[in-house]
Amino acid sequence: MRRLLAILTMLGALSISQASVAGAGSSADLTAMLDGHRIDLQRVSDYHCHDLDYPVIRCYRSAEDLDRAIADRVGRDPGSLSPQGVTAVAYVRVYTDASYGGTSLLISTPYDHLGAVGWNDRISSFKTLTSAGGSFWQHDLHSGWAYPFCCSSTVPYVGDAYNDQFSSVYPN
Repeated sequence: MRRLLAILTMLGALSISQASVAGAGSSADLTAMLDGHRIDLQRVSDYHCHDLDYPVIRCYRSAEDLDRAIADRVGRDPGSLSPQGVTAVAYVRVYTDASYGGTSLLISTPYDHLGAVGWNDRISSFKTLTSAGGSFWQHDLHSGWAYPFCCSSTVPYVGDAYNDQFSSVYPN
């Protein structure tokens, strides 16, 4: 995991593509895959997933399988992390439980509606994986209060006031 974090941190210097903003297209553009088969988008939060192939979300049954898939991919060809050939950088990994427990989603693109991928009001802890920061928002479309995060931070618990309260996320 440390190797993966180090690789993703180095990639953090690269810009995050705004061309593949999750809110720019409809949720009909999104697809989630597990073991080579489509799954309902609402089930994304039941697995360990990444959105590096946005609008395809790739899911795995364990955190270790997700970590292996990303490490293999980054080690092989860091420039091919998005289908358009623009490098997408995972900037935050969110977890359903405190202390980085439960299922997780590695996020590389902003989300106007985390509910579109089953993650509305589900985040309890997170790790910022690059030098980029951002903000979680209480409601869809960056409304309500904001919970800003910064560079390479680890938050084992967002706190009682914020637990399971995030509905959108955007990088700075």
